[in-house]
Amino acid sequence: MGEAGARAILATRTLRFTRPSEMNDPFDVYIADLFELSILDLLKRRRLDAAEMLVNDPQRFSEIMGQDLARVVIVSDLIKSAPLQKRAEFEALLVSESIEVMYPDMGELRQTMEKQRDRVVAQFQNAGVFCATRNNANLLMWAHYADQHRGVVLGFKPDLERDSYLRLLEPVTYTDTRPSFYGSIESMAAGIAPDEATLRAFNRRLVYTKSTHWSYEAEERIYVPWEVTEGKSASYLPFYPEELAELYLGCRASEAFKSEIVAAAKAVNDSIVVYQAKPAKDSYALEFLPLS
Repeated sequence: MGEAGARAILATRTLRFTRPSEMNDPFDVYIADLFELSILDLLKRRRLDAAEMLVNDPQRFSEIMGQDLARVVIVSDLIKSAPLQKRAEFEALLVSESIEVMYPDMGELRQTMEKQRDRVVAQFQNAGVFCATRNNANLLMWAHYADQHRGVVLGFKPDLERDSYLRLLEPVTYTDTRPSFYGSIESMAAGIAPDEATLRAFNRRLVYTKSTHWSYEAEERIYVPWEVTEGKSASYLPFYPEELAELYLGCRASEAFKSEIVAAAKAVNDSIVVYQAKPAKDSYALEFLPLS
């Protein structure tokens, strides 16, 4: 982190829990599509997916929908042989509101999902996320987050005996596929909306999943729902002084700042171990020398 961030943490003895909308990655804990995409639109897409499966893979359609394969094959062949106009009319029926009149269960499913979607959105609006890393030597992170190696890294060790919230840190999973609120045809075919366990699992995926582009961060997080006060961008929670275990000084940090920040860190925990970063001689890496 940079000079200002380090000073603030040591002066207040707190860690920042940021509102998801304030994070630097627009895809991070991304819920905009939950605001913009209605459940009805989502179900329309799934109905079209099911229709495509009916035509192209009747056996799988039969298995998922629990329908007799022989009848499914007959319907599939009829659709394939139908004129393009008739096929277009069939698809239009699938995405029309009339389908919910014909099959009331579809309407009930949509209404239940909309209520649960709204709960997820409301929860994330005031959530707080604390972000840390397992890697104190990554050159990109020192450049991006520590003011081009002029700042510091603070190392924390959770106090398990006092039930510290830092024990809740969990690693982020990196993937090229974004979490989906309600993605499978199988779920729709079953006629069930996400239950409490499914919603909790979705929340976890949303918080602890990032793009593989960020995998170098080796990030860990703590997620606290309803933590950030309305109108604020973040909330701050105190840590135990003894949890501040290590201080790593950037290789470009000024002498004045190093003296200041070491004194501030020792005022929090006199037993803190201090290291000085320096470029390695034979590789693109950092070495950390302990200071007495």
